[in-house]
Amino acid sequence: MALDKAGNIFAADTGNNVVKMFDEKGSFLQSVGSQGSGDVKLNRPGSVAVDAADKLLVADNGNHRMCIFDPQGTFMQSFGKRGSAEGKLQSPRGVALNSDGKIMVADTENNRVQIFDAQGKVSAVQAVPRANFRVRIILRWTTAISS
Repeated sequence: MALDKAGNIFAADTGNNVVKMFDEKGSFLQSVGSQGSGDVKLNRPGSVAVDAADKLLVADNGNHRMCIFDPQGTFMQSFGKRGSAEGKLQSPRGVALNSDGKIMVADTENNRVQIFDAQGKVSAVQAVPRANFRVRIILRWTTAISS
């Protein structure tokens, strides 16, 4: 889940292939995405984050990419494709932003964290041993991989 500046809540609804948006009181506002693989489509979104400009970032797990939507929920861009090369993703399940606004992605099946700029260009890759991957990923979010 993530919050924007107005206090709106964004939650990945993995089973329904959408991201749901609620106001600060919990009232449903809208859904972003629908099942599929096109620009505005999502396939098992795993995690969301909101940047300083209130853009919504979605770890589109089943489509092996990151999607970015504007504050109104309109698709803006995606980056990453299925694969293991730098910049490619394999089941991204987590996303967070560091203090510099860089996008940190838990590239789950590739056992690494990739750090991207706002345009989707890789700036760093950090391998994470397969054992305890999810635990290590959480620790790395909190210790800022941005160095």
